[in-house]
Amino acid sequence: MAIDVVMPRLGWTMEEGTLVEWLKDPGDTVEAGDLLFTVESDKALNEIESMDAGTLHIPSNAPAAGDVVPVGAVIGYLLAEGEQGPQQVPALPTPSSAGGAESSPASSTPMAAASASSPTAGKSPAISPRARKLAKELGVSWEGLAGSGSTGRITEDDIRAVAASGSEPQVEGGQPASTEAITGERTPMSPIRRAIAERLSASHRDGAPVTLTAELDATALVELREQAKPCPAFN
Repeated sequence: MAIDVVMPRLGWTMEEGTLVEWLKDPGDTVEAGDLLFTVESDKALNEIESMDAGTLHIPSNAPAAGDVVPVGAVIGYLLAEGEQGPQQVPALPTPSSAGGAESSPASSTPMAAASASSPTAGKSPAISPRARKLAKELGVSWEGLAGSGSTGRITEDDIRAVAASGSEPQVEGGQPASTEAITGERTPMSPIRRAIAERLSASHRDGAPVTLTAELDATALVELREQAKPCPAFN
């Protein structure tokens, strides 16, 4: 009878794992204790040992390397000599927590990045606090805007003028700020990276970002230490 090879549970909270690679090829003879495949959980990479012996059989619809597989799902079989294995593995249920790690192919998504020349190379133009607040309220991008104030300082009037005209902000020299589309590639997060993101988000969301300080009078403690300093010699 065929022996199921399943995605193991490597921790109490593990619900799924990524099948990284098979360490044996289909048709190879597997002995108990042999390293069979590699799994990536939200903790680490793990090489999984076979608990049984047999000939490895991987059906055509079995999870491929890189697929996210729920714990307990069948990914292959170990067969006795001369045994015919199942042609397919049971259909995988939809992972409960994809969390941004879908197995769909990576898609290219254009990401806009403003590249504006500034009056001073490497520095943002000067802007008054009230003008900055107004720009945020009106949704005006002031980076690279040539201000009309002293030393090129951006004023509220400059922000209102840009908002009223609906035109692109003008940089020094009268040229509009250039906006170039940078093509990026969206790739799924690995389980480890996803766990790191979840932990950091939970820490920021649930933990109060405070620093507690206190002053203590250690005079008596220092005096006690001074009294205990002389160490008697034992012969």
